[in-house]
Amino acid sequence: MIEICFCFQCGGSSSAESVTVIDTDRSPKMPSHCRWFNSLWTVRGGRPFKSLCFLTVSLAFCFGLGIGLFISLYVLPLSTQDPFGHNPLPSNQFLYSQLEVSVPIPTNSDNQNIPIVVESEPMKTRFPEFAQIEALHRESQLDSSKHPILRRPNSNVQFLPPMNRILALHPSPLRESMLKFTTSIPSLLHGIDERSDSSIVEKNVVDLLDGIYWSENVEATLPKGFTNSEVDSWRQFVQNSSVVKVEEGCGRMQNRLLTLENGRRACGRYRQNSDQIQGEIFSFYLSQLLGIQNLAPSALNLVQGQTPQWSPVQHELSLAQWADEKPVVLTQFLPNLIPVTIPSPFRDSKPSLQPGDVLNPTTGSQDIKQLAQWSDLIVFDYLTANLDRVVNNLFNLQWNPSMMDAPAHNLAQDSVTGLLVFLDNESGLLHGYRLLDKYEPFHRLMLDSLCVFRRSTATALERLYRDKNTGKILKKMFQEFEPQLYHYLPSLPEKSVKILNHRVQVVYDQIKKCESLYMP
Repeated sequence: MIEICFCFQCGGSSSAESVTVIDTDRSPKMPSHCRWFNSLWTVRGGRPFKSLCFLTVSLAFCFGLGIGLFISLYVLPLSTQDPFGHNPLPSNQFLYSQLEVSVPIPTNSDNQNIPIVVESEPMKTRFPEFAQIEALHRESQLDSSKHPILRRPNSNVQFLPPMNRILALHPSPLRESMLKFTTSIPSLLHGIDERSDSSIVEKNVVDLLDGIYWSENVEATLPKGFTNSEVDSWRQFVQNSSVVKVEEGCGRMQNRLLTLENGRRACGRYRQNSDQIQGEIFSFYLSQLLGIQNLAPSALNLVQGQTPQWSPVQHELSLAQWADEKPVVLTQFLPNLIPVTIPSPFRDSKPSLQPGDVLNPTTGSQDIKQLAQWSDLIVFDYLTANLDRVVNNLFNLQWNPSMMDAPAHNLAQDSVTGLLVFLDNESGLLHGYRLLDKYEPFHRLMLDSLCVFRRSTATALERLYRDKNTGKILKKMFQEFEPQLYHYLPSLPEKSVKILNHRVQVVYDQIKKCESLYMP
C-alpha cells in the first residue's frame, strides 16, 4: 500500500487523509509523521498553539531590528562609498568651487564699480540653486553693520538683496549682456535707470525705493494728475455751462459725448439704475480722499430738457433716450488717450510687485513710472471692488489664455504726459460689492501680490483706518458738492460703508505685513 498524507488545519482543527493505492484489504491508518505534526499544533479542544506563533514573530522582529541598528551604527560610517554605488554628497566648498561667476562684495558704503565676469557655467545651467547658494554664502560674509539689512519677522536671519545678487540669479543669456555695470549703494534697494543695446552695458543704478515705498526720486518723475483745484474748476464749469451738442461716444450704448458752450467736451454717463451712477461718483470721491489723482474730474448734473442748460439739445436727448429728472455723471473728456497693457509683473499666474521685482535689470524708467501708478490702481480697485478692469482680464483667462497680454479694460494712458487714467468706475462700491462671492479671489490675488506703495496713499489709508469715518466723509462730500442732486440720487448705503471700512483695514494690514518683511 502506498499512502499519501495530506495534513490540513482548518477552523481550529487538523485532519489527515490517507489514500490507499494497492492494498485495499487493509484499513487505512494515519502515518506517524502526520500524527506528530497534528499533536504539535493541536492543544486542548483542537485550538491552535497561538503562543508559539507569537513567540516566533517576536524573535524575528527583534533579530531584524538588531541587524539594522548594527549596520547603521558600525558598518556604514566606515564606508566612503554609498552602498548603492552613488558618489557621496559634495561639501559646500565643492559647490562653491563649481560656481564660475565672480562678484566681489564691497567692503564699505562708498560707490564702487563691481565687475561681473561671466564664464562657461555648466553647473549653474543645470543647477540654478548653486547661484543661490553662492549668494547666501556671500551674504554671510558681509559686515551687516556697514550695509542696510532686511530682517524677516520672527527670525534671526539677516539678508541683503544687493544688485549683484539679483543679477547673479538671472538666467545666463541676461547676464551675458551685462558684463559690466556701475553701481552706487546710497540706500536699501536700487534699480536700473538707463538701457543700452551694446554687448557691454553701462547701468546706472539709482535709488528707487525707500523700504516698501516709492522713493522721492521716483515720485518726482511721475506725471502730474488732476489736482483738487482742477476738480473744483470742472465742477463749477459743468454747473454753469449750456450743452450745445450731443453725439455718440464715450463707451456704452447710452453714454454720450457732450460739447459745452465754450467748446470743452465731457463724457455723459447715463444709466437707468442709480447704483451705477452712485458707484461712479462715490468712487471718484474716494480717490480724492486717498489723494489718487488718476481719475478725470467728474461732477453730477440733472437732465432737465426745459432748462436753458439742456434745451438746445432737447431733440438729441430724446433720441438718446435720456429721461428728464435723471442724474448723469459728466466727466472731463481727455483727447490723447491710448490703450495700456498690463505690466509684466502682473501677467504671470502668480503676479508680484515686491521690492525685489523693482530691481529687475530689464526695468526701465518708463516701466517704473507705470508701476508706481499701478500700485495705486491695485489699492483703489481692491477698495472699490472694481471688476471692470484688471479683474475682468483675470476672470476671462479661463476662456482666453492670452487675456493678460491684451490691453487692460477701462484703463488708458495720456500719450503726452504718461498719466494712467482710471476710467469707468461705475461698478465700484455697490455693484462690485454684491458680486464679492464670485470675484473676491481675483481682487485678493492682486492685493496680495503688492508690496510696493506710494507713501501718500499709505498715509491716507492709515488715517481712514484710524478714524473709521470713511462713509461719513463720503456722504458729507456728496452733500457739499452736489446739493441740488441730494434728493435725486441716494447716498452711499450703510452696507457698502461697512464693507468699505473692512477693505480699508485689509489694505492697511497688507501694508503693515510688507513693512515687517522688507523694512528694518
